[in-house]
Amino acid sequence: MTRGQYDYIQARLQARHGQRPDTALWQRLGALRDLPLFLQTARASGLRPWLEGFTPETSAHRMEQLLRQRFRAEAEHVARWQPRPWQAATAWLAHWIDLPALGGLLRDEHTPEWMLSDPDFAPLAELPRSARAEALLHTRWAELGKELHAPGRSHTNLRDAWFAHWRKLWPRDDRRAFAQVEQLAEALQRPQAGGASTPAQDAALRAHWGDWLNYRFRQMPRAPVTSLLHLFMLAQDLERLRGELLQRRLFPSVGTENVHESAA
Repeated sequence: MTRGQYDYIQARLQARHGQRPDTALWQRLGALRDLPLFLQTARASGLRPWLEGFTPETSAHRMEQLLRQRFRAEAEHVARWQPRPWQAATAWLAHWIDLPALGGLLRDEHTPEWMLSDPDFAPLAELPRSARAEALLHTRWAELGKELHAPGRSHTNLRDAWFAHWRKLWPRDDRRAFAQVEQLAEALQRPQAGGASTPAQDAALRAHWGDWLNYRFRQMPRAPVTSLLHLFMLAQDLERLRGELLQRRLFPSVGTENVHESAA
C-alpha cells in the first residue's frame, strides 16, 4: 500500500479518534444521575452514533445488544480500509466484545433470561452448559470453538482461544507491521489489561491502559496496527458507556463505581 493510501486511512481514523469522549466529558456525564439527561448530554457529543435509538425506556439488555452490534459493524467497516492482507485480522476484532458473554455461557450452568431472547446468544443459551462448547463450532464463533477443541492445545478459556486464532490471521511478509501487532497483543494479554480486584484499582488500570493505547495510536500512523488500536480504544469507550447506562437504567440510587458489583 502506498503512503498516500495510508494517509487516507489515517485521516479517517483520526476523524473517528477526534470524536472520542475526553476526560472532561466523562466527568460531566458521571455527574448526571438522571438517565434522560445523561442521554441528552451524551448525544450532543461524539457518542451520538452509538446511542441511536436509545430511550430511557430501552431495556438494559437491548442497550447492551445494540452496543455489541455497533462495535461489530465498526470492526468490519474499519477492516475494509486496511491493506487486504490485514483485513481478516482486523475483522476478527468484531468478536472481541462478545467474549465476556460467551465466557459466562461456557462457564456457568445458570443462563440469564435475556440471553434466551437475544438472537446472537439464544442458540447457545438454550442448550445445556455441557453442550455449548461443541455448539460453538456451528456459530459465527466457530473459530473459537476450533481453538478450544484443537488436540494438544492448552487453551482453556475463550480469551486465550481468541488470541490464538487472531495470531493465525496476521500476515508474515511485513515484519515491521507484524512486530507492532505482536507488541499490542502482548500488552493486551498482560493481567493489568483485564482489570483489577477493586473498583478503584480497576478504574486506575483502565485509565493507564487507555493512555497506553492512545500513545501507541499517535506514534504509529501509516501502519496496520493503527486501525487495531482504534478498535481496542473504541471497545474500552463502549464498555465504559455500557457501565454508565446500566447503572442509571438498573441501579439509579447506586454509585457508578458499584454497578458491576451490584449487577453480579
